[in-house]
Amino acid sequence: MPTDPSLDRAFIDSVLRDHYGLDGDVTALPGELDRNLKITTADGRRYVLRIHHPDADAAEIDLQAQVLAHLECTDTGPAVQRIVPTTNGDLLPTVTTADGRPHTARLTTWLEGDVWASAVGSGGGISRQRAGTSLGQMLAGLDQHLRTFGHPAAQRHHRWDLARAAEHMQYLDLIDDPAKRAAVNDVLARFGDLVAPRLADQPRQVIHNDANDHNVLVGVSGATAGAVVGLIDFGDTVETWRVNELAIACAYAMIGAPDPVGAAVPIVAGYHDISPLTETEVDVLFDLIQTRYAVSICMAAKQIADDPANTYLLISQTDVWDRLQRLRAQNARIATMRLRAACRFEAVPDRVPLEHWLAANGHRFHPVLRRDLGPASLTVLDLSGEGPSGDRLEALHDDDALAVTVPVGRYGEDRSVYRSEAFETADPEERRTIHIGIDLFAPAGEEVVAPYAATVHEIGCDPVPLGFGGILVLQHATDDGTPFWTLYGHLSPASLEGLVPGQQVEAGTTVARLGRPDENGNWPPHLHFQVMTDLCGWRAEEIVGVVARSQWDVWGAVFPNPNVVLGLAVDCSVVVQRDASWLRRERQFVLGRSLSLAYAEPLKIVRGEGIHLIDERGDRYLDMVNNVCHVGHCHPRVVAAGQRQMAVLNTNSRYLHDNLVEYSRRLGATMPPTGPPSGRPGRTPSELSVVFMVNSGSEANDLALRMAR
Repeated sequence: MPTDPSLDRAFIDSVLRDHYGLDGDVTALPGELDRNLKITTADGRRYVLRIHHPDADAAEIDLQAQVLAHLECTDTGPAVQRIVPTTNGDLLPTVTTADGRPHTARLTTWLEGDVWASAVGSGGGISRQRAGTSLGQMLAGLDQHLRTFGHPAAQRHHRWDLARAAEHMQYLDLIDDPAKRAAVNDVLARFGDLVAPRLADQPRQVIHNDANDHNVLVGVSGATAGAVVGLIDFGDTVETWRVNELAIACAYAMIGAPDPVGAAVPIVAGYHDISPLTETEVDVLFDLIQTRYAVSICMAAKQIADDPANTYLLISQTDVWDRLQRLRAQNARIATMRLRAACRFEAVPDRVPLEHWLAANGHRFHPVLRRDLGPASLTVLDLSGEGPSGDRLEALHDDDALAVTVPVGRYGEDRSVYRSEAFETADPEERRTIHIGIDLFAPAGEEVVAPYAATVHEIGCDPVPLGFGGILVLQHATDDGTPFWTLYGHLSPASLEGLVPGQQVEAGTTVARLGRPDENGNWPPHLHFQVMTDLCGWRAEEIVGVVARSQWDVWGAVFPNPNVVLGLAVDCSVVVQRDASWLRRERQFVLGRSLSLAYAEPLKIVRGEGIHLIDERGDRYLDMVNNVCHVGHCHPRVVAAGQRQMAVLNTNSRYLHDNLVEYSRRLGATMPPTGPPSGRPGRTPSELSVVFMVNSGSEANDLALRMAR
């Protein structure tokens, strides 16, 4: 922090005493140009005193004050500091140092919380999911309140305005490291050529513009623990593109995260849920995050050149350069898909019409193997860790058995067999385990057939253990020219030697043969078949066959269920199970409000047994809510009876039906009768219970009361 001998303790004490009637302990806080001080009074009240640099622009200081005043007048504004007036009612008093220089002072309230850099960014134990969601929501609420705010100084030429990022190319020569200089040049050139033009017609407004990891406050105890509780320092407030607010927050939230894009996802989702973004804003967000890093590097190089002693300027530069390198090594296409999915936009824009076309034209596809693939010849496997087939992979090496049946591996299945390092993700707590193809097991050498007219896109080989072995990627097109691709894995590399990229292939043509275990990744001979709506910029060897569950919004769009092409008349796919936080958010968009959740922390119930419900962790709960509990969940006789009834009719009790009355009579007959009140026909307690059980909604209470009278 810059020091100024004239801003000594005696001067600070005089400002507090003469202008605010305060006295207390003083602690220095970081700052780039201004002097920032924490004030703690004897009775425990805390404030922040800012002594602005004498050369600071008066209009810009007023801008900061007016922003805080504007937010203070809102009923539901975000948690920001409040300006404390002087004893004379001034918000921005002028204070003069001993050397005669005037400074503008400002006293604000103190916000509780720990800075993001300590609570989240450096392994502070706070969940990035919760903190990120609340950060996005807080910034969205802030920006909504600032839409109606205007100030002449907000339109200034501001060095930290991302809209002016290309101007920082003039500082490239000040960056000593050649690799860093080249990376920054690439990012800024892309911004000027591609990003800025796309943002020309996007929303503009006044934004905070600096939600960095030292300006965002996180709760550390009580109900707000782990959630963002405040935002400080409006010194960089500017009128610019709205999405810059989000890009800056994401850039700093990524610092220290093992999965940088994953750290941004909840922030983007939280923002979008409150203040919906446009698709263009989301599509350029990954570039804007990198642009913020590039601008930061340029600004640091310029400021260090001007003031070599100001080490505050280097506070985050190591992290910034590390993150920029990490992001440039990411697949930008996939990163943008993840951000699109966070906003519930289609990760692949053409996916829905493409899947509709595939479903409508399934009759035009040839079988991919020259085998009988009718339902009588297929055996669906369960290769999940808990499935009955999971320990029987070795049996699939039996060519005699495969000669009469075709075992099928399911799409969307969670498989524990993928244990090697090759299936690790950036998140140390998650592996790639969700299978995104369909497996057809057959003897080595079995012919593989092109299901539809195609062009050979690429040929590859991935012979490592659990790899794909020989790989073939064919490109197809719908009737309107929309491309899609099919991938064939675990092939014999020798069988692909006659193919070349660009070669035309007719539907029904043999294109390859299945490989042996020693050439297909040590798997039993089989075809791994998957459909792709986007190549994601991958080479054949980079295309994955299993993905991370947490990113299913993306991968389910890139790799749709391939049975639309295969047309297998068996149930060879499973619903990918999602975590409770995803389900809770998604319900808001796909279910009506009448279908509410129970309990402050809703349960994710995955199965039942007898009188118990069982959640995803295996914890058991006594079922006192659901109607089925009176006979027991999953009782084989109840299941069989339900199957018989559903094959005929499945409806509610609002209609007349013999079975409903007969069931009630039989159940009531098992209980002792009660005497009839006031000469009316008697009712058994069990019959009253039946009314509650077989009727839904408020009419159950009405009926019960009428029967009891």
